[in-house]
Amino acid sequence: MILWSSVSSSAIKQIGYEPSVNRLHIRFKRGEREYSYCHVPEEIYRAFLISHSKGAYYTQYIKGKYPC
Repeated sequence: MILWSSVSSSAIKQIGYEPSVNRLHIRFKRGEREYSYCHVPEEIYRAFLISHSKGAYYTQYIKGKYPC
């Protein structure tokens, strides 16, 4: 089951996480696309949720690092 959280961000609409398989899901505002990232540690997901800038955190710690 995906645990979805709506977030305050200019680019990201929602962040979801499947703890049973360590899969991160991100729904972006532009284009309403959803992206999945595999083998994402729960610590990365939790830090993403509380980060001040979701876009900056995504770019630095997630983008291109957890392919499925």
